[in-house]
Amino acid sequence: MQNDSLADALTRIRNAIGAGHTQTKLRFSKKIYNLTQVLVTEKLVTSTQEMWEDGQHFIVVDLLDLNGNARIQHLEVVSRPGRRVYVNKKSIPRVLGGVGVAIISTPKGILSSRVLQKGISTNQTSSTSSPEVQKMGGELLCYVW
Repeated sequence: MQNDSLADALTRIRNAIGAGHTQTKLRFSKKIYNLTQVLVTEKLVTSTQEMWEDGQHFIVVDLLDLNGNARIQHLEVVSRPGRRVYVNKKSIPRVLGGVGVAIISTPKGILSSRVLQKGISTNQTSSTSSPEVQKMGGELLCYVW
């Protein structure tokens, strides 16, 4: 039996928002850590922090902004272990006309569709093109809005 840690993490976030929780705790993996960093960069969650509890590694995700509202309205897993979905550089999806983001696993790491469409390097804050980031596709992990 194969476990899908990405789907589990997104389900935990979705359930915590639905229950009105301010935080949720996710099992740590590099993939989940990078996913939560993209969510922080896109300002969909407030912050993340790592913690150890009873010898296990976790990521605590703060879900609500300063007004007590959740920025995430919907999470949808696209790729799963039985059906991987890949996109090339020309077919990166726009979610809800640019309101939402698609999260894509690329050779340069897990990035959002906004970063890939604009060609912004993850180290830059300006909107100058970076050919190494702009010319990438990858595995489409999920949609978030």
